[in-house]
Amino acid sequence: MNSLFEIFDCATTALRSHTGGVRCLRHGDLSFTLRSDEQTGVVLNLSSTHRVIGQVNDASNVEKPSVGTVTIMPPHHTFSFQVVGECRIVALQLSAEDFRGDQWVFDGTMRLRPRVNVDDPILARLIFTTAAAATAAAQRVGLDAITERLIAVDCFAQAGEPSRVVRGGLPPARLRRVVRKLEVNPGGPISLAAMANEAGLSVFHFARAFAASTGWAPHRFVLRQRIHRAVELLGDESLSVGDVAESLGFVHHSHLARTMRRFIGLTPDILRNRVLA
Repeated sequence: MNSLFEIFDCATTALRSHTGGVRCLRHGDLSFTLRSDEQTGVVLNLSSTHRVIGQVNDASNVEKPSVGTVTIMPPHHTFSFQVVGECRIVALQLSAEDFRGDQWVFDGTMRLRPRVNVDDPILARLIFTTAAAATAAAQRVGLDAITERLIAVDCFAQAGEPSRVVRGGLPPARLRRVVRKLEVNPGGPISLAAMANEAGLSVFHFARAFAASTGWAPHRFVLRQRIHRAVELLGDESLSVGDVAESLGFVHHSHLARTMRRFIGLTPDILRNRVLA
């Protein structure tokens, strides 16, 4: 297929859409191949229990999906994915006209590189707020901001991008061990000392190494993990916002609301009513 929305029209429940370019969706098992000559597809994950198997341009290139990660599917690339399990997403479909006039576009040819399940908190926040916009006009403004972000963070395809060199960070195995501990019980009490002990380091050295590896201070990383889990739990209509807040270690509803707004730009009520409903 050559349209992202054509794929989802065949296999999903559309939860909400304002303009032709934004849809909030829920779908189950899905297999597809996508190649477009003009459109750029962008998908924000709102869940993490599904699995994705696939490849981009005949090369396996799929990271584990998690809440807040974004997949960017520019034109002139082939994407073949198999999604196993139910998931929620926000899907965007951007035309060549959305990028026209930028120096990043030469002779009408898009230069974005394909990226799968990447962690870009700024882009994710823009997508969250655009999906929840109250009017079509506000959503159009959000789409313009998203295209600007895509341009700002991406190098020209032919130039490539140097690998990020992490100095003084945690060894990958230790980092995975700490993150797994947080994922098992995201709402449980976890101290900096306990995280440092899991990594086998002093508190001082752990805090510096963790920030070097993740780009986040440990406390903010923990809060972000809890907010991402809250996004998933808020999709369960049997849970009140208070239930979600309590299960994730927030003192009360307003504590969760303030923290969620800082990270994704939305309160739990807006997220539930305008994106997940």
